[in-house]
Amino acid sequence: MTLKPYIALIILFYSLTNAVVKSQSAPVELSVSLFTDSGKIIPLRWQWQAHPPELILYNAEERISCTSIQKKDDTLYIEIPVFQTELRLFQGDSLWKGYWRNLYRMPVQHMRVEARLKTKNFNADTALANQIQGDWELQFDDSTRGIARIFWNCKTQQLTGTLLTETGDYRYLQGHITPSKLLQLSAFDGLHAFLFEAFINTCNPLSKTHLNGWFYSGPHFSQLWTAARNPKFKLRNPETLTKSKTSEPIHFTFTDLNGKPCSIDDELFKNKVVILQLMGSWCPNCMDESRYFADLYKRFASSGLEIIALAFEKSSNFEIAQKSLLKLRQDLRLPYTLLYAGSSQKTEASKQLPFISGLMAYPTTLFLNRNHQIVATHTGFSGPATGNSYLEYCKRTELRIKSLLK
Repeated sequence: MTLKPYIALIILFYSLTNAVVKSQSAPVELSVSLFTDSGKIIPLRWQWQAHPPELILYNAEERISCTSIQKKDDTLYIEIPVFQTELRLFQGDSLWKGYWRNLYRMPVQHMRVEARLKTKNFNADTALANQIQGDWELQFDDSTRGIARIFWNCKTQQLTGTLLTETGDYRYLQGHITPSKLLQLSAFDGLHAFLFEAFINTCNPLSKTHLNGWFYSGPHFSQLWTAARNPKFKLRNPETLTKSKTSEPIHFTFTDLNGKPCSIDDELFKNKVVILQLMGSWCPNCMDESRYFADLYKRFASSGLEIIALAFEKSSNFEIAQKSLLKLRQDLRLPYTLLYAGSSQKTEASKQLPFISGLMAYPTTLFLNRNHQIVATHTGFSGPATGNSYLEYCKRTELRIKSLLK
């Protein structure tokens, strides 16, 4: 009896099985709605792959890979990297429902989530998109001002952007213009859920084009904003906002993640140039800055650079803060010193930092010479989403470090 029919059957079975596995493993794009308490939808884009399980959060060029996933019955428990937040999603055939949970808040803060297979994008109004790209002076109704930076990609038909303020940038925003000429730019990085919405009012000449709309953040917050072209508008110099109160070497002792005291006067830091990073595990701008500092440390530690991150946390309980900081250190693979410094409330944090005044943002950075005297301060952080602003900051910082290390 010939074996050929059996061999053919085995090959066919293997091919079909392999095709099924591949089809199940193929990633699918999801159109996601994150609902505020008032019912406003923050539109997002994610990608899901079943085998191995992975959820990717898309924010313009940013990709946040979530691989710590557990499934119980029909519910996925998805841990967001870096932050103490999670998604709980019930998988239906065509609709996923669930919640995003912010574990920094007590009681735990929730936002309702729905996800469907991605639908077709709007046909972009190319002329209008070209008209609104570039820099704008933006003002919120509480008088806070910033630079809104909008980019238009003709190939992807995608609008992206960010907002630069004196306390930090709003990271990676992405969106579109609806057929009714409504601009929508949104983001979700696991901690912040943002939506900028505005109707585009066009007049002639072009310089009088302006934007009026609402900004939504998280489940509750919203406020009006306007934007207009103003090439003369600039933010204040970030090196002038936080002041050093002494020309003497500074001293401090805080708690490391093992619960032991660590001082800048310890042997590890003696005669070292030190970057002192005032940050928090709950702060996306601090996450971006920490990634940059991790790279900086790897390049300059052998020449005498040390970095100390002082973490000011949402909880004044060390054990609770420790859990958040251990996760941040592991997920970001931070190679430098990370210490718990107390509460993130700025009035409380300022008491721990008697050598500076004007603490107004996390992150804030202090640059110390080998004698541990403050030679410069920098308030906020313009991360990679800001383009040239980020590149210019990196260039200035590296020149400063090289000069201090001489």
